[in-house]
Amino acid sequence: MEQDALLAACDGDLEIECFIRLALDTGARASALCYVEWDTVKFADPVGLCAVQNSTHCRIKTGANRRVGFTAATVSTLRRWRAKRVGAKHLFADPETDRSVRTAYVRIRGKFARVVGESGIPYGTPHDCRRTVATHLQQAGVPLDVAAKLLGHKIPAMTLRYQQPLSDKQITDAVLAVERYRAEQKRIFCAHIARAL
Repeated sequence: MEQDALLAACDGDLEIECFIRLALDTGARASALCYVEWDTVKFADPVGLCAVQNSTHCRIKTGANRRVGFTAATVSTLRRWRAKRVGAKHLFADPETDRSVRTAYVRIRGKFARVVGESGIPYGTPHDCRRTVATHLQQAGVPLDVAAKLLGHKIPAMTLRYQQPLSDKQITDAVLAVERYRAEQKRIFCAHIARAL
């Protein structure tokens, strides 16, 4: 899978590994991830949480703050990254080398491009991680309204832009679900008629 190839190509660069893991877990925009502050990160079981929120320098596209979750693997990677970032306010901005969080964003995009090139993936941008999350949410059967909120969309229709064509399995599962529903309705109807007689 492409996400495994991306993570393997990080080759010990903990910063870009954290960024890619967060992007693949949260579906947050790259610029928003660069503005995440350590004091909003909660290392909980079984998933971690952090706030993606407006700041004076980064206006989230929808204007709405939100909490997002991330996996245990990302929690582990973030803990290792946190140990190297003692005293830093943001996850990715380095106060010693970056003039601003915007500079960190540019650096992260450059690292992402390097990792994509080394992974063998023909093309990719940080926003492709967002598209991947949207697709995985759909394929996992997460309700559209929940997926929209997780991705920070104001209306679920925005989330539909990321919707992929249905797989053969999804079509089969849908047809079988309708067939089970109809059989159950028929059984209920027949039982009702039998009781009436």
